[in-house]
Amino acid sequence: MTLNSPKAIIVAILLVAPVSVYFYIDHNEKLSRQALKSQPNNAVGRVTSEDQIVTLKSINPKKADSNTLLVEQPATVEPYYRATLYSDITGRIRFFEKDLGHKVKKNEVIAIVDPSKSSNSGSFNVISPFDGVIAARTADPGDFVANAGAIPGAASLAVVERNDIVTITSNLPDVLLGEINKNTTIDLIFEGLPNGKLRSTISRIAPSINEADRTIKVEIDLYNRTKTEFDNLILTEKKNSFQDFKGRELPIFPQGLSSNEQANLTPGNFGRMRVSAQPPEYAMLLPTSAIYRSGGLSYVYKIENGIAIKKKIKVIIDDGNLVQVTYLEKDNNIEIPRSLTLTDEIAVSNQSEIQDGEKVLSTQVAW
Repeated sequence: MTLNSPKAIIVAILLVAPVSVYFYIDHNEKLSRQALKSQPNNAVGRVTSEDQIVTLKSINPKKADSNTLLVEQPATVEPYYRATLYSDITGRIRFFEKDLGHKVKKNEVIAIVDPSKSSNSGSFNVISPFDGVIAARTADPGDFVANAGAIPGAASLAVVERNDIVTITSNLPDVLLGEINKNTTIDLIFEGLPNGKLRSTISRIAPSINEADRTIKVEIDLYNRTKTEFDNLILTEKKNSFQDFKGRELPIFPQGLSSNEQANLTPGNFGRMRVSAQPPEYAMLLPTSAIYRSGGLSYVYKIENGIAIKKKIKVIIDDGNLVQVTYLEKDNNIEIPRSLTLTDEIAVSNQSEIQDGEKVLSTQVAW
């Protein structure tokens, strides 16, 4: 086969073609890589096109000034008094005069215990320490019971509760410590109440802050019956110098009831306690839509030169509409609170679509 023969020419073409294709593809790949390198990167090193940029709304923080925040926390109904009753002698229960759900008067007999044969004492009457109701019977007639004053761990006989007055407790944020006192108006929100809520003042405020959750305990002694019954109770207790009341202080008859209505709250009920709070004038407020929560922590996205910066925050007060916050910035691994400023631009929409350091297109809106 000569070099000029048709067969030789075909073989040469077949040998050269793959090499040419390889160099062509390789050359184009190099050009593509160079083109990508020449494109501007965003703040986190990703290449984005204009149609991939997240658009969002943003606002500037406001000073608290005269804005009032409503703080709402869980509240629990507890009996005004609750006493677990024991026997003061060792013996057997003869019978119960009262049982579960029965009303009792102060010093009324609930059960009788007959002494054991080895005892020289007479029968023992288990009596109620206050007006109330039998909340539990924890023994039966014929049960052998020990002298609780002499034997640790002795079994109880009954539990008595006073529920014509109830104590409503809640733990409020520590920032309210200087804001509330015994004259502060509180809204109580419980299912089944007339008009859905009652209004009251405060009976007691804990003098110290719970270090575990930075809250202060608040209690309200609320009269649980009608206004007429309340007035009669006060007249009766006045003769005894109010000795049956905690600290000799009167319970509170709530606002929001007519003369023949009663709160009728049951111990164990759960509801809400709402209080108005006035933040300091220098405090900065945001709408709650600005808060982005992830992994149990709270953040905002601060927009700087078109870039969304994820900032950890501390929520001080959140009333469901407005929220008082501070930035939490690390300094030597210690989180230091830093105040927001009036010129900060904060995202209020599409936070779930944003990544830290990503370019965004924001439109500031009034609020």
